[in-house]
Amino acid sequence: MDTTAYLVRHGWQGTGHSLQPHKTTSLKRPLLVSRKVDVLGVGLSKTNSLSDQWWLRAFDSSLKNLGTGKESVLSSLRTNGAKRGGLYGHFVKGETVKGTIGKRKDGGDAESIAETKAPEMKRKRKADVEGTGRSEKRRKASTTTGTEDVSDEGYESSVAKADKEARVKRRAERKAERKAERKAEKRALRLEERAKRRVAKKRRSEENRSKKGSKGDLLLNVEAEAELDKEMEQAGVSSASTKSKYPTKAEKKEKKMRALAAKRGVDIEIIQEEEKCNRGNDALADRQLVLEKHAREVGMSVEAFGALPIEDIDEVKRLLKELSLLDEKKRQRYTNKAAQKSQSLEAYFMRRQVKNGNVKGSSQLKSEPDAPRSQTVKAGADRLTFVVDTDGSSSLRPDGTGQNS
Repeated sequence: MDTTAYLVRHGWQGTGHSLQPHKTTSLKRPLLVSRKVDVLGVGLSKTNSLSDQWWLRAFDSSLKNLGTGKESVLSSLRTNGAKRGGLYGHFVKGETVKGTIGKRKDGGDAESIAETKAPEMKRKRKADVEGTGRSEKRRKASTTTGTEDVSDEGYESSVAKADKEARVKRRAERKAERKAERKAEKRALRLEERAKRRVAKKRRSEENRSKKGSKGDLLLNVEAEAELDKEMEQAGVSSASTKSKYPTKAEKKEKKMRALAAKRGVDIEIIQEEEKCNRGNDALADRQLVLEKHAREVGMSVEAFGALPIEDIDEVKRLLKELSLLDEKKRQRYTNKAAQKSQSLEAYFMRRQVKNGNVKGSSQLKSEPDAPRSQTVKAGADRLTFVVDTDGSSSLRPDGTGQNS
């Protein structure tokens, strides 16, 4: 409901104006709601009328009569009661209730009144009522066996104690059994591991002896392997547990080489030598890739970077930066000396720094890379390359014409 619109339709002027209908600035038409005209409603001051506040009038009258000797309203109410009955006087000040704790004799001590206890209602057990409980069973057992009956409390405590002792005993037995089982398992595991290691060690020694021996010892190796298998069976270890389930990389590679040697009709040593050559060529190819990468980083050609005496790319960058910071005179002197030795300026400067010990972690020049093996290894012999000097040495020329005598 929009209360503001509702009041405006009835002639209300807005916020700050009264809602009384008799004022010119208030509502033109009265609201169709009931209005409270008593002092308990909303909008009237409650302090104007004190007709129903009897306690305030009583206190006011008492204060007015204070010190004048007149009797106050409250005192008259206590003695005479209210005008409309004596019930109000009892509410203001009622009669005292006599105590029930005890009485005193004249000139004697207090006599305490005996308190009457309520009768205790003892709950009967179902077993005692029906005759099927422990007491009844125990009574029947005593009559049949002729033993003396004991009380309920003693019987229950003895039964509980016996049950507890039985539980403790069973728990100790189970604990001892589990401990013995774990100990037996550990002992069996140790024996099995020891047998595996011993058998594997003997097998490795036999394999090493078979590799060193000749091909004629194959039968002996087979007999030794059968003997090892028999010993493993006696030790309780299966022979399959000591052997690898899958062949190793070395075994796969050797098998592949033997197949290739059999296919080409050559010995396996030739295949192994060719494999070494291929590995060397692969290493040189990897080195070439690294050289190309480093040469691109410093902005040099691969040949110029390969001629540098330092391999560490960080040191090369540092020395090239130092070379760029040299003055023109020193740079020209280094250029002339590098030209005399048929070297580049960078290579000469780095060799000079290495000899002077200005390069970290390098006390000597790097070795020249090995040339790739281009010759092919064949069975029985190697191919050798000879170089013949047809010009001769200048010291051997008698006439200086360049021809040998």
